Amino acid sequence: SYVFCTLAITDVGYTMVCYGITAVVSVVTISHVTKHINRLAIMGAGLIFHVCLFCVLYLWKPADDDQPVFYVMTAGWALCDIIWTSQIYNLIALLCGDCYEHAYNAYYMIQAAGLSVAFGYSPFLCTETKVFVVGGTLAVGLVIYSIIELRIQKLKKELISSF
Repeated sequence: SYVFCTLAITDVGYTMVCYGITAVVSVVTISHVTKHINRLAIMGAGLIFHVCLFCVLYLWKPADDDQPVFYVMTAGWALCDIIWTSQIYNLIALLCGDCYEHAYNAYYMIQAAGLSVAFGYSPFLCTETKVFVVGGTLAVGLVIYSIIELRIQKLKKELISSF
């Protein structure tokens, strides 16, 4: 809604190209970084970056002459999305091992349901409220992810200490 309402419908395509290019570069970079850094640290960095994006989205009053800011925000959003998606995929692969098909199917089903709900409430809520809804959903998801991650680390420590 920031791009469509402030600029023009033709600029939506360009911002999506920016999103796609940033996502490709980010997924390659994140895949190399995760080999050397703890997943929780990456999620923490993603959280800090995403909170900053939410603050900008909440405080920013878009204008026609802010066109570069639209692309910076889009690139930032793509980076955050790749952080969450890659770490969730890693967690599913770690937890499910060989029977990952059902977990990925459930992930895509929940994602599709969330997108459907967001599309359904979109015409009824203002952009400011949508930012809060996305932020709240992200917070709940990160709490659940952190609990699972901490349990995995605890199980690893117990397994190592039992040997």
